[in-house]
Amino acid sequence: MEENRKKQKKNIPVIGVSGWSGSGKTTLLVNLIPAIRETACENGKKEFRMAVIKHDAHGITLTPVRDPGIGTDTAVYMDTEGKDSWKFRKAGADKVILCGPEGMFISAQTCIMKRIMFPARSGTKILDAAIQMACDCDLILVEGFKNGSLPQIGIARKENGKGLTADPGRFLAVVTDDSDIEGKCKRADSDQSTPVFGLDQYRELAAFLLQRISEIDF
Repeated sequence: MEENRKKQKKNIPVIGVSGWSGSGKTTLLVNLIPAIRETACENGKKEFRMAVIKHDAHGITLTPVRDPGIGTDTAVYMDTEGKDSWKFRKAGADKVILCGPEGMFISAQTCIMKRIMFPARSGTKILDAAIQMACDCDLILVEGFKNGSLPQIGIARKENGKGLTADPGRFLAVVTDDSDIEGKCKRADSDQSTPVFGLDQYRELAAFLLQRISEIDF
């Protein structure tokens, strides 16, 4: 199974979005999804499938489906308008997977999310399992799991004041409106600099990512 997972990860780009609470990770993804789809289409990839995996360590709140005949179905849940999973689906994600203490919840272009039980405190194993479930997509975007080893986009807002979750060199690119962070990404004393994008430069970031995933051996 581990061998298959590595093979799938090699063939399917998996990119994380890392930032502290309040940095705008969800907002970035909601706008990046259609930007990537539009850019891929312009490049001749009209059928470009995307999945979003979101980690919520504090717990996932969804409404169990109620059926007059069977009562409450604890395996099937209703996505709710305004929740992050709903936003990702409306933005164009072909598959949305939530990971939390309760297990995994997965939906594919519908408002119904199916619960998949998973051992508590499973660490990155739950991410590996979620990636397996999105193996039919062309790109997997991950919100959270900031301490994982995936290639990541770092995001930081000046008003948030928390900075990046790691040194700029850890990221494929950084999204920020903080000139101090931008300066650290482009240090004159460094042989390599980290590309920086503004908070609303979604199309530019999409083009950059599509170019990079064609170059990186996943």
